[in-house]
Amino acid sequence: MENPILIADDDPVVREILGAILESLGQTFDSASSGQETKEKVTNRLVNEAPYLLLFLDIQMGDMTGIQVIQQLKNTFPDFVAKVVFLSAHAKQDVDKIHGQADEDYYLEKPFTSEQIAEIIDEIFQ
Repeated sequence: MENPILIADDDPVVREILGAILESLGQTFDSASSGQETKEKVTNRLVNEAPYLLLFLDIQMGDMTGIQVIQQLKNTFPDFVAKVVFLSAHAKQDVDKIHGQADEDYYLEKPFTSEQIAEIIDEIFQ
């Protein structure tokens, strides 16, 4: 069964590494390099295909934050239910102070390991 996943990060190296990890775990994925592209891809999937079940989303992208992306998607699609793994090079407590994000989502500090990704995939798609 396909588990639709989107990697959204403005750093091509992060997208490449995370993509390689997901492929090694037998997962398929799409990628986006900006907040706007992320919103467009998620919207397209919600309207035209099976929605993404998991987003790996960089907190600090060039055009908007990952938090802003999720807030805008939830405003447009109140039934938006994809799991979100926020990615950041900053400590989680610092990110929480800045964004006031609830603990309902996952958080990974960069650099992350393939084991961390595997644990999240197992937990979400068990």
